[in-house]
Amino acid sequence: MKNPKTFLMAACLLYFSSAAAQDKFVIHGNTDLPYEGPIILYHRQDSLTAIISRSSFIIEGSVDHPKWYTLTIPGSHCGSRLFLDNSNIELSVRIEKDPKSTCAFIKKVQGSVSDSLVRTFNAKRLPKGTTMPKPQEVKKIVTEFIREHPNFNYSAELIYDYLTFYGREWAKEMHALLQPSALETDQGRLLTKVINAEQSNKKGNPFGAFSMKDTAGNWFHSASIQGKYVLYEFWASWCGPCRKENPNIVANYNKYHSKGFEIVGISLDDKQTAWLDAIKKDKLPWIQVSDLQGWNNELSKRHFLTSIPFNILVDPSGKIVATNLRGDELNRKLSHIFKQ
Repeated sequence: MKNPKTFLMAACLLYFSSAAAQDKFVIHGNTDLPYEGPIILYHRQDSLTAIISRSSFIIEGSVDHPKWYTLTIPGSHCGSRLFLDNSNIELSVRIEKDPKSTCAFIKKVQGSVSDSLVRTFNAKRLPKGTTMPKPQEVKKIVTEFIREHPNFNYSAELIYDYLTFYGREWAKEMHALLQPSALETDQGRLLTKVINAEQSNKKGNPFGAFSMKDTAGNWFHSASIQGKYVLYEFWASWCGPCRKENPNIVANYNKYHSKGFEIVGISLDDKQTAWLDAIKKDKLPWIQVSDLQGWNNELSKRHFLTSIPFNILVDPSGKIVATNLRGDELNRKLSHIFKQ
């Protein structure tokens, strides 16, 4: 009997390299409980609806490349995902009912090479009911998967997800392995933008001017504080690590502000009340701005942020001095700058 892992890898390679792969998916679903009504399969703004009749349903459509789709009952608070590709797929779905809603959970997927590959990998990376792998073991598992599947866009998604943990050098090395079939997808294009962001945030590059509204609704223009060392601190009220770091930033602000040091907080909040309450609670005395667009904040997108807290230190001429200064690193850098 062939090794299952070897067989799956070969099947995946054949699927992703085959020009004759089918151009649509057909899902045949069966539910474990009698339920009559609609069921939805969606990805962002794209959705398909089918009617469950006699515990079965059929959904047909197409995807330009494998991607995550969610299966759910309209109006419910729950659902489950599959990594959908253009295949003939059989789904076993568990129906759960409570007084408030009816939920649909995927029990088993058959026929999708992409979903099978992702589920097999995640079972190894995040095993249930056993001791979790150590961080270095997880890194090895992730790295091996990417090396073995450079033509699979889920590999691009993994690089993006682990970039903050394993660093840009690791991400650049993994990104260089990816094939066009992985890079020319939603996940691949996003990853490439983030990898290229290293150049825009590179030491010596100009930070670039911007304008954004402050806590009073007035426009703040970055040009108004030119001539100072400025720390642009990206944070949010809901970000635990950001809030934990705030006392350290306050201490450095109090120590160096009179010497020409300024801070501008750029919040990735989308709720003004939560943003203002956090500023008050953490006693943050510096300039605070936000467009209240969450992760769609224009400045964070310009600098291709993948996580917060994140900061960029700029010199009086507007050029980047350093990035992501946390804890003692921030104090040491400012101490060196202001010779104290």
